[in-house]
Amino acid sequence: MERAYGAFQRAIPLPCNVDADKAEAVYKNSVLNVRLPKVAGETGKTISVT
Repeated sequence: MERAYGAFQRAIPLPCNVDADKAEAVYKNSVLNVRLPKVAGETGKTISVT
């Protein structure tokens, strides 16, 4: 449970780079939806299993 008093800030580390210019945030019905698209050309790491 969290209680807010005064200013509030939360930082969440992301596993990849995001395009900040295309970031979107919508607050509706007490729900905050944040969309952070990945940077074009960014690839995930590949793990091969034998």
